[in-house]
Amino acid sequence: MEIDETYIGGSKYNKRRNERTGKRGHGTDKQPILGIYHRETRRVLTIVVPDLKRVTINTRIRRHVAEQSRIHTDTFSIYDHLHRWYRHERVNHRQGEYVRGDIHTNGIEGFWGCLKRRLKTTGGIRRSRLQLYVGEYVWRFNHRQTSLEEQTELLLDLVADL
Repeated sequence: MEIDETYIGGSKYNKRRNERTGKRGHGTDKQPILGIYHRETRRVLTIVVPDLKRVTINTRIRRHVAEQSRIHTDTFSIYDHLHRWYRHERVNHRQGEYVRGDIHTNGIEGFWGCLKRRLKTTGGIRRSRLQLYVGEYVWRFNHRQTSLEEQTELLLDLVADL
């Protein structure tokens, strides 16, 4: 499993001059999203979270990842206590380390890049609807190897369950 977080929100250039903060990463006011990439199935799970506090993130991870699983993260401090429940390995991006053997977060990082390119073409997205857009893209990503006919059947089954 690879676990990482990203932030989705408007560009500072689209804001009024007095609203431009220029902050990136952990200091930004953009919406945080937690992502979990399963290497064996090559599937992604994303969770739009209200904040990136350790309690919030650990609760979500423990809900979706089996204990004693092997997980890979970066060195962000919210992941410090995961070694209690998991076999936890890290890569230190600040020191230029992105891969150490098979320890990396490249799968989820690649997904974030694809997601952000896709959302950029959509235009303005309300924060309240972000989960819907992200959910659609996750579904497309997880079913990218499925034929169009099978995708259609899966979607019709989802609609029929409503």
